[in-house]
Amino acid sequence: MAPDDRLRIRVGNGLIKLPDDPHIPVICVGPGTGIATMQAVIEDRIDAGSNAATLYFGCRSKHKDHHYGTEWETYAESKWITYRVAFSRDGPEGAKRTYVQDLILQDKDSVWDLLNDQRGTLIISGSSNKMPAAVREAISNIAEDCGKMLKEDALKFVNEMEQQGRLIEECWS
Repeated sequence: MAPDDRLRIRVGNGLIKLPDDPHIPVICVGPGTGIATMQAVIEDRIDAGSNAATLYFGCRSKHKDHHYGTEWETYAESKWITYRVAFSRDGPEGAKRTYVQDLILQDKDSVWDLLNDQRGTLIISGSSNKMPAAVREAISNIAEDCGKMLKEDALKFVNEMEQQGRLIEECWS
């Protein structure tokens, strides 16, 4: 751009609508650069006085790309959020890698409580590669296991969450 050039910009409405009630749980899944979206969500919830947010963050290495790691750990220590992190490349060579969807499955009972019993919202942000589908599959598996649903009913549960605005994806490639 040169001096006196004009730049046209527009600010549009975002895709994420948080519950009006700050006590309704929000589960944020934001691996990699998806964490930027989640930072705004979590700060909004904390500003509203909520401590009903769970953050699942994933990256390759704690020492290379643990974006805002100190901030998340501080929020967790202060009980503002529940923080779960997967460092997929920090394990021993040849070991199975752990991703955010694996942590979600490990936490199946609490995830089921937050999403089903408490009618929480799930927000997925990040690469549109395999992660969003893997997270949706994890939620469906939890509905089958904890909700004692047939596979087709578990898939319906996930789709209904999306229709109700309780499952939001902001993903990109």
